[in-house]
Amino acid sequence: MTNSTFRPFNHRPGKGSDDSFARSFRSSAPLSENEVTGGRSPRNHWWGRSASALSANALNEEPQDLGRLEGRRRVKDAVDADNSRDIFEFQLDAAGRISIDLRSASNDLELNLYREEAPGVRSAVIDGATLLSSRPKARLRERLGPGTYFVEVSTSGDEEARYRMTLTSDTAGGRLRQAENLGTLSDEETVRGFVGDRDTDDYYRFRVEGTQTFNLKLNGLSADADVALIRDGDRNRRVNGNEIIAASVNGRSRAETIRATLNEGEYYILVRQFKGNTNYTLSLSTQQAPSGFESADFGYGLVDAAGAVATAAGRDNTFDLLPGMDDVTWEVDLVNAPEAWQRNFTGDGIVVAVLDTGVDYTHEDINDNIWRNPLEIEGNGIDDDNNGFIDDVRGWSFAENSNDPMDRDGHGTHVAGTIGAEKNNIGITGIAYDAKIMPVKVLGDDGSGSFDDITAGIYYAVDNGADVINMSLGGDIPDAAQRRAIRYAVKNGVTVVMASGNDGKKLPGFPARYATDWGIAVGAVDRNYRLADFANKAGIPLDYVVAPGVQVNSLKPGNQYERLDGTSMASPHVAGVAALMLSANPELSAQEIEEMIIDTANSRVVRVG
Repeated sequence: MTNSTFRPFNHRPGKGSDDSFARSFRSSAPLSENEVTGGRSPRNHWWGRSASALSANALNEEPQDLGRLEGRRRVKDAVDADNSRDIFEFQLDAAGRISIDLRSASNDLELNLYREEAPGVRSAVIDGATLLSSRPKARLRERLGPGTYFVEVSTSGDEEARYRMTLTSDTAGGRLRQAENLGTLSDEETVRGFVGDRDTDDYYRFRVEGTQTFNLKLNGLSADADVALIRDGDRNRRVNGNEIIAASVNGRSRAETIRATLNEGEYYILVRQFKGNTNYTLSLSTQQAPSGFESADFGYGLVDAAGAVATAAGRDNTFDLLPGMDDVTWEVDLVNAPEAWQRNFTGDGIVVAVLDTGVDYTHEDINDNIWRNPLEIEGNGIDDDNNGFIDDVRGWSFAENSNDPMDRDGHGTHVAGTIGAEKNNIGITGIAYDAKIMPVKVLGDDGSGSFDDITAGIYYAVDNGADVINMSLGGDIPDAAQRRAIRYAVKNGVTVVMASGNDGKKLPGFPARYATDWGIAVGAVDRNYRLADFANKAGIPLDYVVAPGVQVNSLKPGNQYERLDGTSMASPHVAGVAALMLSANPELSAQEIEEMIIDTANSRVVRVG
């Protein structure tokens, strides 16, 4: 990966990740209509064909009422010379596919399906089949409309014939264009269905009005099924990989859940068999997104240092905006950092830990702003402060298990420069140019790292005095230990800022997705306030803002400079703003800083598309 990309962990996704679900129902090519239905051709009739009426004898018999047919129902019974006919009644509330399977080990049986044309008038044979002793199973498969239906099992033999009958209803379509329309979701909607070997996919279609928080739960499973939330953005009635907003692929018969923030529009749900046959209950609900959370794309909006620092300082109004400044980069101007500087809030006395590929602590534009451990004596080979790390004078390298967090990749140095490059009339000026940078090397020289090293780096930063942690790194897989470490940081007053990721997905990667509870996730915009197409979106209600992340100019090892793209470049702008806020009010908790940043973010200027 290049320096401009989001830094994922090394992993191979398996079942349990969005990637594995995507592979399970699509190849690298888009789904064709045949692929969606498993290659089956649709029946060439709809409501059924007319045939002879039900016999007068059947009209006088009271059917066994199966009620509403939802999913799968099983019946065990018998017919003989004295009771030659069983009739079962069921109702369909919506159009859908119906399958009736009959099995018996003895005697010939007749199976017929009828519908009710009027109250008390049961007529019009829809379909029928004969079960022979030489062929002990029969099946009817039809597409039916809403109404009342009857199944007749009969024998002309003298001996008892025991049978098993399975009725399966599936109102959802097996193709995107046949999706069952649930209409506009305004509260809670519950539907029931079935997926299995002969009916692998169910599609549902719905709309949301305005920006809504969407919740889905798939439960009542007896086998393994998965679920995906889809938006057919190009309206081609085919599912492309980038149209999958979210997926849930828990193993066995565990319930599946999806939570997302949806902008106004039309969406689809796909319930797919993974293994086995199962009924299911699908519950969908929406509610108004949190106040201020403007978009599933950019969350609360562009971070605003003038507003956030003014709030931190106890001001009722934001600082007055200044005209563009010639001696700072566009990125600094875009987030209104000079407005805080003018009031002497520059990050002085604040320590920002950069968990990354290390930092070139000799770079002339940041060397005087590198944190030094005040309790450690350099080069004496002794753990002077008893923190478990020998000679950690300027941080620690967990990637190499050494006291030298030097950056040989360049990514961490670029991030550090955006936060704390000195205001020294050379190069660039960082957002919080008087803050101290604590280098914590958790990614190797190839830009990759492990859960364990990153988790250990979080604890190190908190325990050694960091006020803010920036993590321009992540991946697709959650990690419970890492989440606990972030919680530990926030509970101990440390603000955690995380890049959302560069995969163009509808949700942030991890750890940024933990911003539902802890920390702040950051997406990227360009100098024209346009959301970067590579940035992972907010997707769900979480503390998510955007900051400059396209062609950002910052430090490069060896007293050089370079421009890079990525949410990795956006995140340190927000970490710098947090440092400015703490220099205005050191008593703020991490939660208060998060709230002030999202409350003052500017949603009006961000452009999408």
